[in-house]
Amino acid sequence: MAMERECKLIFRDDTLAPRIFEILSTTSTIGGYNNKGKREWVIEDVYFDTPDLTLERLNCVCRVRKIGKERYLEFKRRIVDAGYKACYERNRFPINTPLWSQIPIIRERLGKFVDLGDKEIEHVLTVRTNRTEIFWEASFSPSGFLMHLDEVHYTLPTSDVIDTQFEVELKEPPDSVNVDVFREILLNLFGLIPIYSSADFGCQMKGEEGIISKKRTTKGDNKWRSSSS
Repeated sequence: MAMERECKLIFRDDTLAPRIFEILSTTSTIGGYNNKGKREWVIEDVYFDTPDLTLERLNCVCRVRKIGKERYLEFKRRIVDAGYKACYERNRFPINTPLWSQIPIIRERLGKFVDLGDKEIEHVLTVRTNRTEIFWEASFSPSGFLMHLDEVHYTLPTSDVIDTQFEVELKEPPDSVNVDVFREILLNLFGLIPIYSSADFGCQMKGEEGIISKKRTTKGDNKWRSSSS
């Protein structure tokens, strides 16, 4: 089991995101923080839940993540929601291909972490993320942190693309206050918006445990509605 803390920011206007991503990727210094290099990759996440989205209501995520040739099952549970930060309990397990033949195994492992009764799980969403990771280091401190610039594409099991969004994510080391300072710089320079909690953006597919917050109107229906309706 691993623990992680993160801070996610979104854009008031997504049309500005590519330009801001370019600035953050190419600028060597911002407010006393130095860009120490970047790397890029593509992530594909296949999300599972019960037909009535039990996991989402429990602030949990069950997904199979593929990065390059690596594929693993990940179960995440939100355990702390402190302002704009979130703390997750994370468990990962290697998983074989083909993916769809592994669903009974996924269900069995999931049952060790959350009680689903006799409910089955199904594929509910696929998320493809084009990620740029940048390591920022403070000029006044030896510590640093990671920033993810994510272009996220959401696809239904029917292969219908339903949304594309942009996010900035700061991955916080346990002993760092630099993330707080850098976050304020980003808010002031670029007008980004912090996601304070899963409830703040309940009608959007933002954050981890709220990834499937646009729900189908009925079981088996491909139409989605806001969870606030």
